[in-house]
Amino acid sequence: MPLKTRNADSRPRSAAPRRGMALLLVLAAVVVGLSAATIAAQAATTAMVSQRVDRRQALVDDAALALAPALEAWLAQRSGAVVLDPAANAPMVEVLRESCALELGGEPCAIDIAVLAFDQRGMVPWEDAVRGDGLAAALPPTVAGRFSDDGRASVARGLDLVAARSRSEASDIPVWPTVVRGSSQGEETPPGLGIAAFVATHDGGAAVINVHTAPEGVVRAAETILGRSVWEVVREHRALGKVAPVGAFAFEDDSRPVDGAGASAARLPRFVASSDVWSFAIEVRCEGARSAWWVTYGRTSGGWRLLQRVRVVE
Repeated sequence: MPLKTRNADSRPRSAAPRRGMALLLVLAAVVVGLSAATIAAQAATTAMVSQRVDRRQALVDDAALALAPALEAWLAQRSGAVVLDPAANAPMVEVLRESCALELGGEPCAIDIAVLAFDQRGMVPWEDAVRGDGLAAALPPTVAGRFSDDGRASVARGLDLVAARSRSEASDIPVWPTVVRGSSQGEETPPGLGIAAFVATHDGGAAVINVHTAPEGVVRAAETILGRSVWEVVREHRALGKVAPVGAFAFEDDSRPVDGAGASAARLPRFVASSDVWSFAIEVRCEGARSAWWVTYGRTSGGWRLLQRVRVVE
């Protein structure tokens, strides 16, 4: 059974409309154009059915991988301004969703490109999920149960490893999000969320919470640990698409969590106004061909750097 979630508005309230992201759309168009040209040249050499399928797969793979400049542009220009609706149940924002028709080897090919961004600073840290303490109280029961079922001490750090076990075992909890909502040939359905939307793999061992993207449950779990109330202020600002006064939430005087809160003093939650770790769920489809990836970037003193790229296998 797929993980059920609320259909919350997760668009960045303070960012320009998606149609205004000219750079992203132009880059996406260039990706499709260059890939189509490459595949069209290959098409001249054969008309066999099997090779036609290979051409479509090559097209979607090329398009997905060539989106890297668009992702880096979004990180540099847009990520710091993301303020999600307070009802958002995951730290997710839609970056790009486009459909177009191409001619591939003399035949029509409908292509769908979709990119969702997930803020790892709006998720439960991996260590908390594995240990079952700290911010783990904010996890949906099905996600928390997945870690518990695996045995907390044996869960390796990496969603790709969890996904490998899911394919070899009976599991009704998806690891990766479903990105493409239908296509030109079918009805639209809401994107599905999996473990990757709730548990951070690149948290650096710290419980850092972006108050502008984290779901209410994550912020309230941090409140419980700190013994302070911040959500109402955060909620009011996010509802208006405004930045919350994060400086007022930096409790420098706190040296230990509330008794029984389940977090060590060294891992007290810390609130921030923007994120330094984002992951992207990328999916490109063309007829029966599909290319899907989970890509993670981290911000360093020299800019944004690729940390991980994992091919998503259904």
